Amino acid sequence: AEVTGNRLKINVQDLSLVSDPMPNVQEYEVNDSIILSIRPEDIEVIEDPKDKDNVFEAKIERSTFLGTNTRLMISLGNRLLKVDLYGPDRFKMVDAVGSRKFHIRRFTIIKKA
Repeated sequence: AEVTGNRLKINVQDLSLVSDPMPNVQEYEVNDSIILSIRPEDIEVIEDPKDKDNVFEAKIERSTFLGTNTRLMISLGNRLLKVDLYGPDRFKMVDAVGSRKFHIRRFTIIKKA
């Protein structure tokens, strides 16, 4: 983690993220070990990443329509991530394959002891 103003900049393999403003950002130092938690519903597929932080490209490995949502399994480097799409977006990605751009709306950072 790297402190930038009142935000953290986090690099994990092929993923570079910038946190929302954090009141406790001074508790972090460069190279602190952290746990990064991203909920599947906090990742969205985007067409135009202009002016957005926390955008990455990944390959859709599998798409499963579950009724209330569509679950994507995407590969980012050597990791598989779940993406749960709700609302009208769930229909757009039912048979999706290939590379797409994704945006992480929210994530949680926990400092390891």
